[in-house]
Amino acid sequence: NQRRLRSGSSGGGSSSSNIQPFNAEAEPDDNHRHLNIANSVESIREEIRDLIRNNSVLAPKFLRLAFHDCVGGCDGCVDMTNPDNAGLDIPMDALSGIVSTWKSSDISRADIWSLAAMVGSEMTQAQRAFSLDYIGRIDCEDTGRGCLDEDSNSRECRQDLGDASVLPDANLLVHEVLDFFSDNFGFNAQETVALMGAHSIGTASQENSGFNGPVGWDNTNYFLDNDYYKMLIGGDPSKSDPEDLEDLIEIAPGWAQQTIVNGGSIPDRIQWTRGRTQDTARIISLNTDIGLARDLTGEIDSDGDVSCNFKNPAPRCPVASQTMDWMTTYRYDEEKFLEDFESVLKKMIIAGYDAETELTSVAPPLFSTVTLPEISVAQASYASGQSVQLTVANPDGDRVWIAIRRHDISPHDSTGSGSSEAWSYVCGSTTCSDQSLVSNSFDIDDIDDGLWRAYLMKDM
Repeated sequence: NQRRLRSGSSGGGSSSSNIQPFNAEAEPDDNHRHLNIANSVESIREEIRDLIRNNSVLAPKFLRLAFHDCVGGCDGCVDMTNPDNAGLDIPMDALSGIVSTWKSSDISRADIWSLAAMVGSEMTQAQRAFSLDYIGRIDCEDTGRGCLDEDSNSRECRQDLGDASVLPDANLLVHEVLDFFSDNFGFNAQETVALMGAHSIGTASQENSGFNGPVGWDNTNYFLDNDYYKMLIGGDPSKSDPEDLEDLIEIAPGWAQQTIVNGGSIPDRIQWTRGRTQDTARIISLNTDIGLARDLTGEIDSDGDVSCNFKNPAPRCPVASQTMDWMTTYRYDEEKFLEDFESVLKKMIIAGYDAETELTSVAPPLFSTVTLPEISVAQASYASGQSVQLTVANPDGDRVWIAIRRHDISPHDSTGSGSSEAWSYVCGSTTCSDQSLVSNSFDIDDIDDGLWRAYLMKDM
């Protein structure tokens, strides 16, 4: 049930059609504006990074906010009258200052929420940089129509009173989970299994959901990794790949059901628990998680109680044949998981739009276009004290700044070293009035080892 994000009238709100994609043949002012958009996105990205550095628990909350927003189409609004959205006020409030600063520009609240999900994912792992590829999402109050309640009646649109959306129930069977993600995002089984890896970060709050998971779904609940799959399906950790399915059946973890008693408006919940590796804490899974490894069809009642067992004693739940292969792939290949997770997250945050015709591409603030100075970095990872080897081409003599900035920042980094950067002024001749031309290399002193990227700031 896709939201009708674009009607014939924009209702007086901002429209992405006013922003032109980057065009190498365009007039300089058009390209400068597009470059300004790219640099604005980078500025917002840094503001979001600061929020996460100061409060690491925001990273998974930003990811959850974007998911709930994009069910039905990303429009910067969620229905806070729906109990399934409880707790989203925390990330919304955290981002409100950034939204207030930037919403009057070409960047919407929905864009910022999507960007926050990308930044949260980037900062909870060190292997990939999660970029925002498009802007131009339209906030619900700017679509020119009212929002719809659960009875399809029109009502005022606000960031906390968007369209009533049906969110996935925690007791969905595997085929129902696949249907939900196919209907809402066009995902196949692989993409669904990859996105479910978002449960690798964060926790479950009994106050919000009725599920009690204070340490989350795996051993490393503030790091985006493949431990979610390891904890779910088990297997021999000494092997790089299972020889056959029996490896995953006979060495499966001892997941057991647990009833969580709630009061008030939240019903009692049934979840699965098992021990965590490093301490006595218990990690959790919901029936939707377990269903990716075991097919609960015909085994679950309306309350979520399952009549079969994950492993022992008999009867065992049958293997989930539609998803188990991808669960296994990601359990043994973290790099593949992160690659696919980034791809599917980018697909999720353009839900409701044709990206090529209705959104504006955000060219990364790198020297990557033929009409701007070009830059290449000899390697991505540098150790403290090494020279960063650059190749710079600036034939037009533009006044630009190059930044080398670290991006493999853990949210637990309290030293501030994650914001370290080195700026070098570059102009188009061998002599500059302000600083000398950087042509080949420069040193970065007092940095930590890590992944670094080259960024562009152009002197307008």
